[in-house]
Amino acid sequence: MKIRSFVPGCFGNSRVMRNSVINPSTVNPEGTTGISDDRAAQSMQPSDFMRHTTLGCGTFGDVILVTQKGQNKKPYTIKIQSKYELLESDSVEALIQEKNVMATFDSPFLTRLEAAFQNKNFVYLLMDFVPGGDLSVILSCAKNQKLKEKKAKFLAAGIFAAIDYLHRHGYAHRDIKAENILIDKAGYPVLTDFGFTKKMNGKSYTICGTLPYMAPEILDDRGDHGHDQGVDHWAYGVLIFEIMTGKNPFISDFDMSFEEQSSRICVKKPLPLKRCSAAVAHLVSGLLTKDPRKRLGSLINRDNDIRTHPWFADMNLSVIESRKMKSPCIPHLRKPLDTSHFFEYSDKPRDERIYPRVAERQQQLFQHFDFWRNGSGSMATT
Repeated sequence: MKIRSFVPGCFGNSRVMRNSVINPSTVNPEGTTGISDDRAAQSMQPSDFMRHTTLGCGTFGDVILVTQKGQNKKPYTIKIQSKYELLESDSVEALIQEKNVMATFDSPFLTRLEAAFQNKNFVYLLMDFVPGGDLSVILSCAKNQKLKEKKAKFLAAGIFAAIDYLHRHGYAHRDIKAENILIDKAGYPVLTDFGFTKKMNGKSYTICGTLPYMAPEILDDRGDHGHDQGVDHWAYGVLIFEIMTGKNPFISDFDMSFEEQSSRICVKKPLPLKRCSAAVAHLVSGLLTKDPRKRLGSLINRDNDIRTHPWFADMNLSVIESRKMKSPCIPHLRKPLDTSHFFEYSDKPRDERIYPRVAERQQQLFQHFDFWRNGSGSMATT
């Protein structure tokens, strides 16, 4: 398994977003807000925060670890994106949609958006800092790049809590993968990166996701079937397999062409799960059913079939969802601003670089971007 760089809400491995034909070369919490003053949040600027470490620089943005200046020393991450780059890549609408989606969420299993603000050249998303790093790095550091079944089951239960929350509210995430699972200070998983998340009213025909986790119905070259929330169940199955084995169930060589990888996902049977319980093998087999109509999670009882699966019989998922169980995956943290579970970057953040000026008429496209979450946990948008 390859180690892949992490930035919350920024990066992907072979990430895809297409409405038509794929070009293979482009396949690419807790508690209430710590923002000290809602009125100040409305006119928030980057200078309101002290910067500590660049956690990542990527194609879609940079993420910086910050603390708010003044009495509040709570750590946050700020995702920085260039308005010029967003306009050039025709990504403004997608950005606004991602912000709007995140603004509706209130779950400790999903990255918490605290505020969105802007200046003439850049947009900023302020999120809670999740200090335990991402699951792909944890797996890459584990013995044989896999976790023991007890830890795997705990993380899988928490990831299911995130998926179930999204599905109950009508959303599909569409990019579930190890890089998008963060570990918080209590050792619980937190799902991040909602760039492809969509409110599902019927089926979607957009080709999107990260190739090794993409469901066959997305990759079907006929493109006439569409997909629904079942793509999350498929990716969840791939992820459990990866946590248990350190391998992808279909792809052994990530240097294979897009067509070869896609063909394996659509045609080949998944590798067998070895040296694990029959219950988890049964769960993964149900999740990796190629026909979405027969896939576990998409049957008449929907996500409840996963919740009541025998693999989770010795684990009360409601206790996990209330975060009352001690995690077997608590990260070692030396201080509140500990970034030892992340890669460090020396690149200049985007807002320290020079970009072409954004015209006033183009600024209007960002007029509904600003957002803040007030101290009671409710939300407001300007």
